[in-house]
Amino acid sequence: MSIEFTFRVLPTYLQLDCTGPFAQDSALETFTEAFALATEHARDTILIDVRGVRPPEPTLMQRYDQAVHIAEIHLRQIPRVRL
Repeated sequence: MSIEFTFRVLPTYLQLDCTGPFAQDSALETFTEAFALATEHARDTILIDVRGVRPPEPTLMQRYDQAVHIAEIHLRQIPRVRL
């Protein structure tokens, strides 16, 4: 199993609602997909709701890796997208 998400395109932002058990590879894919969807739908802001994601909780190192992954995507993203 992995994180699953649904998204809604709202007037000023894109919202992703995530559910399922936490998995690092799935989380990284979700972040990548979120940026791609924001570009596709011409939104410069993304709201990711992870309240539906179940344990295990990410470790400190996994959180760090997520931040690095997001920063790398953000640097390549034109126009910039806020997360």
